[in-house]
Parts: sequence; C-alpha cells; structure tokens
Amino acid sequence: MMKLSFFTEDLLAIILARLPLLNITTSKLVCKQWKSIIESPFFRQVFLSHHQNSHSSWSLMRRNPGEEVVAHYGCKVWGLERSLGSYVSSFIAERLEAKKKVTRLWHRTQNYRVLAYTDIGLLLLYVTTFPADQTYYVANPISKQRIKIPTPRTWHLGFEKEEFWFVELDVLFRHARLVTRTKDGVVLGFKVVLVNTRFNNTECFVAFTIYSSETGSWSFKTLQSTLPLVSLNLLDPVSLSGNLHWLGLNLDRQEVVVSYDFYGSDDQCRVTPFPDLGKEPKFKRSCTASGGYLMYMNIFSKYNDNGCVEHKLSVWRLMNRCQPFPKFIEGDALISNLKFV
Repeated sequence: MMKLSFFTEDLLAIILARLPLLNITTSKLVCKQWKSIIESPFFRQVFLSHHQNSHSSWSLMRRNPGEEVVAHYGCKVWGLERSLGSYVSSFIAERLEAKKKVTRLWHRTQNYRVLAYTDIGLLLLYVTTFPADQTYYVANPISKQRIKIPTPRTWHLGFEKEEFWFVELDVLFRHARLVTRTKDGVVLGFKVVLVNTRFNNTECFVAFTIYSSETGSWSFKTLQSTLPLVSLNLLDPVSLSGNLHWLGLNLDRQEVVVSYDFYGSDDQCRVTPFPDLGKEPKFKRSCTASGGYLMYMNIFSKYNDNGCVEHKLSVWRLMNRCQPFPKFIEGDALISNLKFV
C-alpha cells in the first residue's frame, strides 16, 4: 500500500475534494499539511468544480413575518442537517436570549429584524434597543459569526448638502440592504446600502449611503444621471454578485428591473424591461437568484386548437448584466393540466 506521504499536494487536494464538507472540516485536524491544502485556493476550486452539480441547501423566506415557506437541505456533500431557515430563526432566538440577561437589568427591550438575505447566505440584521439605540449586524447564521456596524450619522445621509431629501430616519434604516464580493466561494468584502429616491416629473434621482467593509466607514453617493422612472420599489431587492436589482415602473408605466453594481466603475443604474410586457402573466412579476443569474419566471394560459386551455411556464435569465443594455433570454416548458394552489 502506498503511503500518503508519497502523494503530491495537488493529488491530495483532488482526493480530499471528493469528501463531504463535514469530513473535509475534520480532516483539517489531521496535520498541518492537510490543513494548508484544504485552506488553499486550489483546493477550493477543485471542490467547487467536483461538486458543481450537487444541490446546495436553500430556503424560500417570507419577508413579514420572517418565516420559511419551503426549503431544500440534507445533501451529504454540504453537510447541513437542518434547513437554512431554521438556522436563521435559532440564531436570532439565541441572540435574544443572551441579551435578555443584560437588558432586563436596565429595563430595556430589544428587537431583531432580518432586513436582507444574500445569495451566499449572509444576513443583514437590524437591531433596535428601546428606547433609541439602533445598529446593524452582518451575520452568518451557520457559523454564528457576526460583525457589528453602527448606523450612519445624519451628515452621511446628505442632510448637510444642498440636495436635502427629507426622509424618516427609522424608515430609511429599515430599508438597508447587503451586497457582497466573492471569489471562488470566499467572501472578499461586503457593503451595507441605504437607498433614497426623489421623483421630479419624469425623473428619478437616486442617492446611496454605503458602508464598506474595506474602509470601515460610511459614505454618501448621488448618481450623476437620473432614471426615466415613475416608481422604484425599494422593498426586497435581489442581492447578487455585488449588484442590487429592484422592481420599478418606466415612463410608460411598464414594469422594469433596475440594477446597480456597487463594485463596478459605472455610475449609472441599468433599466431592463421585463420580456413579457405584451402578455398577461398568472402571477405578479418578481425575480430571484439562481446559479449566479437573475431569474424571472411566470405562467401564461392560452387556448389551443382543440379549445382546451394550456398553461405555459416561461423562464428567463438576465444576460450581460454588466453591459449598459442587458436583456432576458428565454427557455420554455409546457405544463398540461396545471392546477394552482
């Protein structure tokens, strides 16, 4: 039998990458060499490549209340025995219980609210402590790690500039969102984003207040160009690859996707019309993230030549999202005898 010492580090990385994640974590304790191999960028690339077709865990969450609607978990490769939603709820419950011992002494109450979920699993929490304390936390509910981020001062919100935009601070703070920058599954940085808008006839002015993990401070930024919008929904944008994607209405009151790259050099938002504007969808238009893309799907009903109703499921993904004029491309599936619940 050949001893492991005869294997090169690259070959050991290929062998170890075939193991489930839980076994890999345990393997780091074997020796310093294995720990170094497992923490290397090469191993990370091999692991992701080998398991690219395995189904990672995911949860579909309701915003208010923050409940889990449906979930997929239990894949041996990724090693999660519970749903992601249960990790989120238990993490918040543990934090509240820990704070009770402190806040009870001072007759103070504390409330945790999940403001944003990201495609890589990080959360943005908004914590209010009665009567007036407010703060953010960027948290990993699996590892239970968190980073405290103070709310910005009023001058960071542009209140001392000529373009004074009145907004209720608590409402603005509760609309904060989170974007991340990653490489090969490793988080390189994150930004907490507050958005403020002002409409003037056919123009939409957009301003961002941004906390960067790289600088450790807040900054204020106003987009130089206005957007041809009559409405911009700041609730529940999709966070994906450093971008935020909101829903809005253009000047023709058509539904569009408004996107901004917080790690790009472009100073403009991109406005992309939905691809099915000439049709009547079954469900309200909305987007989600899947496989690194922004996805949109809906169902359309029509009568065939036999007079029967056919339900067509159409799925689109946003292409060229880094270009000035991205577009959706479509893939179809025909569903017979579809029943809605």
